[in-house]
Amino acid sequence: MLGRSESSSWELDCVENNTRSSIPKVLILSHNPLSKNQSNGKTIYSMLKYIPKENLAQVYLTTDIPDFELCNNYFQIDDFDILRKLIYRKEFGRIIKSKDISEQIHFKEKVRNSLILNIIRHTKGPLFNIFRDSLWMIIGYREKLLRQFVLDFNPDILFFQSSGNVFSFRIAQWIIRVFKLGLIMETTDDYLGKKLTINPLFWILNNRLNAEYKMISKRASMIIVISEEMKREYSKKFHSNYYVAMNSVKIENKLINNKEERCDSLRILFSGNIELNRWKTILLLSKTIEKIDFIKIELNIYTLSNINRYVKSKFAGMKKTRFHKAVDAEQLIDIRNNSDILLHVESFDFRSRYITKFSISTKISEYLASGKAILAIGPADVESIRYLKREKVAEVVTHPNKKDIENAIKRLMSAEYRIELGQKGIVLAHKNHDIERVACDIANAINDATSIHYEY
Repeated sequence: MLGRSESSSWELDCVENNTRSSIPKVLILSHNPLSKNQSNGKTIYSMLKYIPKENLAQVYLTTDIPDFELCNNYFQIDDFDILRKLIYRKEFGRIIKSKDISEQIHFKEKVRNSLILNIIRHTKGPLFNIFRDSLWMIIGYREKLLRQFVLDFNPDILFFQSSGNVFSFRIAQWIIRVFKLGLIMETTDDYLGKKLTINPLFWILNNRLNAEYKMISKRASMIIVISEEMKREYSKKFHSNYYVAMNSVKIENKLINNKEERCDSLRILFSGNIELNRWKTILLLSKTIEKIDFIKIELNIYTLSNINRYVKSKFAGMKKTRFHKAVDAEQLIDIRNNSDILLHVESFDFRSRYITKFSISTKISEYLASGKAILAIGPADVESIRYLKREKVAEVVTHPNKKDIENAIKRLMSAEYRIELGQKGIVLAHKNHDIERVACDIANAINDATSIHYEY
């Protein structure tokens, strides 16, 4: 069966022929909604910045809060909707309007503070994911409201941010088949690799995910991956058209102030996700700086991640470490500019290393573009740590050793050294993380994909 055949292109500085006709309409499917602050939502938006907001619509699969400055059309269906459907035997899922935000925030807070849900969130593994996938598949997600939402928007192409859940792949397959759409897929963390385990449930889930990925990758005109290493591995495995797009940002042509900075104190900033046991590495740093008496240090942590009682108890008594409520993107820029060192961490435990081994954190591009010195702590075989070390743009510690961390801080006490790292960071940001170039390439890929005949 043939899908859309009419060619569409639009006028952009980066489109060589500069012809102008209809602007493609892009339907986004992902777990997280578009956002200026949340990592995955922020990444998707940076890639689609050339698509006008009226030509974007999104189906998202969590209780997160969407940003109406970035898009006007949202449809939400989440785990709670599937459970409600099981209990009440009627359809759920909803179009989200800006007037619904206060109600959404209230529900999100209830979810965040639920003891049962916190226990589930921190004990989930292959069994939980298989059970979750089964619920979505058995109970069903093909809601009439969802169908109507897609029909009313009438998209030209699906932009799918894949995950570690089979059901999201099934939804993507259903959408492109029923509505006869082209597909561009983005892959962030690696959920498809092998690991040393005898747990049969892991292998069941892993085989299912690999089968789903292989099937949908055949439909994709382009798959966006986060690193060259991921591109190499996935190209061998799935033989698709891959494009490397690290998280991108708008880069100002700033000059770093070369005057002598203060050297009597250091303000370290961490802003980002503390999940996947990244908090344990932050805790290692926190314990290290508690014992340092040769310079005044403060560690400030801004995160959207849920901080449960157990994590809070581990940081109890750490006088030099402070957790702060999440702030918006503009406030965070000011906080970053008033810090001396920006902290990036990855977990040293095996499971987390396995998931993040190909990933380059979304905040690294922001760190590099800021012109500030970076302190990175994490295992050498995780791509984000390897990237910073290879490019020599950060002070990197690759062993969970307090003495190594202390020595790194001693080196970062030098204002000249911090300025040198900051300058190198800006150069690398221009080279690999320029939002204009990445968004332009993806806009052209969308344009090309909407002119292809699709058979299903």
